[in-house]
Amino acid sequence: MTDPAARHAWVHLIGALALIVLLIEWITLYRIVGPLTGYFLPQMHFGAFTSGDLFTFAAELSNNQDRFDLYERFLQWVDPVFILLFCLWLFKAMRPRLLALAALLCFAMLDLAENALLLYYLGDLRMVLIVAEASDAPALDAAMQDPTVLFLSYITSAKLALGVLSAAYTIGSGIVNRSRTKVAP
Repeated sequence: MTDPAARHAWVHLIGALALIVLLIEWITLYRIVGPLTGYFLPQMHFGAFTSGDLFTFAAELSNNQDRFDLYERFLQWVDPVFILLFCLWLFKAMRPRLLALAALLCFAMLDLAENALLLYYLGDLRMVLIVAEASDAPALDAAMQDPTVLFLSYITSAKLALGVLSAAYTIGSGIVNRSRTKVAP
């Protein structure tokens, strides 16, 4: 595609689709899952969270299996669509290309790792909640003491920061480049 106008149209379309998928994901999870979990959504939480926070999240969702299943489906199917569209948009819109490639690879790896870890922990916590009774304090304590959940929260924070910075850089440099081309004779 050598026509700059057609290239810009595709870039804008891909960016708009990524934004639409993100908004659908965010609004759906915030409105359907959020009220059950005190509006704590691990994949959208910037900052550290503990295994106790994740355990409480799973315990609150386990009271409504349909919403627990919905949350897992969003991590498995909807979020990867957003990752693909966002990374494609970065690659098409961000300059220099090497920076775009580095940003999109880091973002994709962080987001996919976060999804895999969340699905793993939520699956384990779901089993603990099913098997353990309230009187089974050792199993519940063990589920709430996993130190690697803090690593998951750092992955989430890094993913969110990288995504926001990449999008801001891409949009900002596009505005600057567009204003330069209008000024140039």
